Amino acid sequence: METESIDLEVSRLRPSAKSLRRRQRRSIDEIAKSIREFGFLQPIVVDEHYAIIIGNGRLEAAKRLRCKTVPVVIVKGLTEDQRQRLQVADNRLAELSRWDRSKLAEQVERLSESQPQEIPGFSHDEVRDLLGVTGLSKAKCEFPPGIENTVAHTDTHLLVSCRAADLDKMTKLVGALSGESWCTLEQASR
Repeated sequence: METESIDLEVSRLRPSAKSLRRRQRRSIDEIAKSIREFGFLQPIVVDEHYAIIIGNGRLEAAKRLRCKTVPVVIVKGLTEDQRQRLQVADNRLAELSRWDRSKLAEQVERLSESQPQEIPGFSHDEVRDLLGVTGLSKAKCEFPPGIENTVAHTDTHLLVSCRAADLDKMTKLVGALSGESWCTLEQASR
């Protein structure tokens, strides 16, 4: 097997007829945002006939951005079985890892403070959820066990789950709430 890296005209690339992924419009939009901001950092992988093995989504994003050329890696000498194995492996390997949500939240929080702009791959709602900023419409209204059957409720309880990468911010929040006469706090961590 031999590889060669070149810039190739978009019109010469042949999308894979056997693409293993079904991409939604948002997926292509997010890839395009990333390319627009950072450039084309991940080349499209093709065979010697310029048929795409890896990168159908990047090709669609490049077309949307009206790119004339894109970086490609030409893989020469693959058997059809090897070509398909490479395609399956590339599509599967990213799925086998998971986010470290606390580290992701810390990084997103830092990014949001220094440059409050979109993060490619994440919607505004996803960023807000990661940072623990959710709307009241998502809150569940729950009463303590046994209260549901009574006619009159004198107390309403609000359970708030907070997450912050910055302990100082959490301390300020707890301090602000504990100053309220109507509020008693129970703290726990996971």
